[in-house]
Amino acid sequence: MKIDQQRIWTLVMLLVVAGVVWYYAAERNQPNEIVTGIGNQVQIQQQNTPTAPPILQQSTPQVQQQKATMPSPTQDYFASLRLSRNRAEDQSIAQLQETLANGSANSEAAARAQQQLNQLLAKQEKQAQAEEQLKAEGYKDAVVMENQDRVNVTVAAPSLSSEQVVQIIATVQQHMGVPATQIAVSYHS
Repeated sequence: MKIDQQRIWTLVMLLVVAGVVWYYAAERNQPNEIVTGIGNQVQIQQQNTPTAPPILQQSTPQVQQQKATMPSPTQDYFASLRLSRNRAEDQSIAQLQETLANGSANSEAAARAQQQLNQLLAKQEKQAQAEEQLKAEGYKDAVVMENQDRVNVTVAAPSLSSEQVVQIIATVQQHMGVPATQIAVSYHS
């Protein structure tokens, strides 16, 4: 009986530690600022990002070598954004292709599924073009995600000026064909 209580106590403690680690890891991946454009006005909301304690900021030769071979947190952040976007889009594509492959679907449902599939593929192409244009404009990385009535843009930058935000909105507006009021810009360093 005592061994079972010890196992349960150990399991609970492991779960608590895992939750705390996950909380701080998720908090660290938040963008520094969220910028939205409404008409000719630009609003910037500052978000605090915790820094590592000084003991964790110190480097040894082994740590420096590992850092050189590992992707940076910024690269991980943008890869994570792309991965979550691509998973959702791939799932939608698979469902639409299944509908098209299903011989029992009527012609109206098949036509609607084909139209939705074409729209999704066109959206993916527009997102990729906007991201490439933002990279060509000098940003190290960029992710454009269109969700129902909003386009979220995140660029790799230490900060953004109002002029940069306006330029990003104009670039995304040109490629995505949405009004500036539906574009939210954030950065992550």
